[in-house]
Amino acid sequence: MPVHKFILQLIPRIAFFIFWLFDHLVILTKIKVLNGWDAKWITYRWALCWTIANWVSIIGAIVELCELNKEEAKLRAMKRVQ
Repeated sequence: MPVHKFILQLIPRIAFFIFWLFDHLVILTKIKVLNGWDAKWITYRWALCWTIANWVSIIGAIVELCELNKEEAKLRAMKRVQ
């Protein structure tokens, strides 16, 4: 696996893990288990992790589609030669 594909798969997983942690912190602040925590700050970080994970996943899908398109073009060229 090329390094750029590995990174494009790793970043969303890390971002979703951090999102999961912030999600639990948001819930704990809403039910008043964690008093004194800034819910707006936690919610902002929660949304940021969600956005990063989704955008990097979209970029990874576009990269994958481009690579598949190149491979398909090669196969069609080989088919025409035969």
